Amino acid sequence: MGDRGVLPGIRAGAGRGSTAQPQLVCPPPSGTPRVEASHQHQGVASAMVRQVLDQIRVREGTVTAICPFVADYFSRTTAYADLLDSRHPGYPDRATAEAAERKARR
Repeated sequence: MGDRGVLPGIRAGAGRGSTAQPQLVCPPPSGTPRVEASHQHQGVASAMVRQVLDQIRVREGTVTAICPFVADYFSRTTAYADLLDSRHPGYPDRATAEAAERKARR
């Protein structure tokens, strides 16, 4: 499948051992879609994440949660736990992802 955008700032590449299957890798927040301040805390970002995860599930892909929001989403629900890449699951929660971001900026 190569490196192709699923949503702006979200990459899909090889997953689960086959180059034909997608893997979602959510990059640091500077590259992710943003929800306007007037629409925050209304479930918009969660809906965007669910939509992408549903697409990845249909394509039998995996997810590496690097983005703090996505890591937080996975830590709050088990509905998509089967999509986490077993070899590269990403960060377990928002705090860990944010700490890694701060360290990377140094």
